[in-house]
Amino acid sequence: MIAARRSAGRAPSSLAGASFISCAVDEWSDVPRCRHHVMSRIALRNRVLFTGPPWYVRDVFASRETRRGLRRATETLFTYRPPRWLPYNYRMPTLNEYVRRLRAACIRGAARRAGLDRPILYIWHPSFAELIGRLDECLVVYHCYDEYRAFSGSDQQRVADDEARVLARADLVFTVSEGLQARKRLHNPNTHLIRNGVDYPLFATAQNAATPRPRELDGLRGPIIGCVTRIVPEFFDAAMLHAVFSRRRDWSFVVVGPECAGSADIERLKRLSNVHFLGRRELAELPGYLKAFDACLIPYALTENKRLADPLKLYEYLAAGKPVISKPLAALAPFADVVSFAADADEWVSAIDAAVRSDAPDHVARRQSVASRHTWDERVDDILTLVAGALEGHAVAPPALAHWTPRHELAN
Repeated sequence: MIAARRSAGRAPSSLAGASFISCAVDEWSDVPRCRHHVMSRIALRNRVLFTGPPWYVRDVFASRETRRGLRRATETLFTYRPPRWLPYNYRMPTLNEYVRRLRAACIRGAARRAGLDRPILYIWHPSFAELIGRLDECLVVYHCYDEYRAFSGSDQQRVADDEARVLARADLVFTVSEGLQARKRLHNPNTHLIRNGVDYPLFATAQNAATPRPRELDGLRGPIIGCVTRIVPEFFDAAMLHAVFSRRRDWSFVVVGPECAGSADIERLKRLSNVHFLGRRELAELPGYLKAFDACLIPYALTENKRLADPLKLYEYLAAGKPVISKPLAALAPFADVVSFAADADEWVSAIDAAVRSDAPDHVARRQSVASRHTWDERVDDILTLVAGALEGHAVAPPALAHWTPRHELAN
């Protein structure tokens, strides 16, 4: 579970008591990403309904998912996923449009039961374009964290069309990198840069003597080189990593995170005796793993998507005080004084070797100082300030916090 915190000394945000419907392609229980961190903090002073994606027809009968309906995560944050009997259906346009209207009606009903009134519609993915104008929203926000049409396997034209509709109707657009900002601003001039951030108080505990190292790492040969990531073959440069760690068998390589799919390169990497894939760990456990790492990696394959990325893991690594080695990413250029960049295996070996040999307390302090200026609390204050300004421009006052009446549909 995400524990939202407010940094000491920060002024309260300029928006409170509003209602938000957040539309993301993740479940609330998924690996925490920017949308989880942002919405958990918005919910500290506002009411939030975090909606997950509709089902696909192919998943309706295959899934064993038993949770359904409206659920309460905190006092002011609720989660909801539309019913399985209202899945995406792109082969029958007339039926699909009817189902879209029913899904919107279900979300409106869930919002009403959660006490939301005249919500701000906060869209995290173009596939939710269908909801604009159907939820009695007072404002539309689009928060873009990827170049979605560039994902392999996606219907690129449909994604591009959906995003064009969202950009045309959004009152505010946020992007996580300058590259994405430049692209989206061509279609919506009210586009702002909101980088990813970090729960600094949590990840800084990696430097605390009292923070325990995971016992499963005790038998590994050091130095330990680590990576915290979702393992997606398209983005995880397993071939390059194999070249690095087959050459340096005296290093242990540890990967923490869920494996979303396999590949021949990933399986080849796993066969190295000094490589260890541990699977997902909870957010609160990650500082212990980072404490054990002597250097941390951002080994992205440089696809179009990742060239535009602002890796969330960067801020977590820096908050933990750890040396960071990354593929050359445009969004990380401002961090060149605390990040080493490497392109091929030879450069990666040299950069990792230098990192583990020359780390010093002043380097740790400098990294943590940088991270402390990039907290999620600060990001959310910036978001809410911009949202409040947009509401004033619409001459719409934030709605009063509605009273929530428990219903039998809510699961505790």
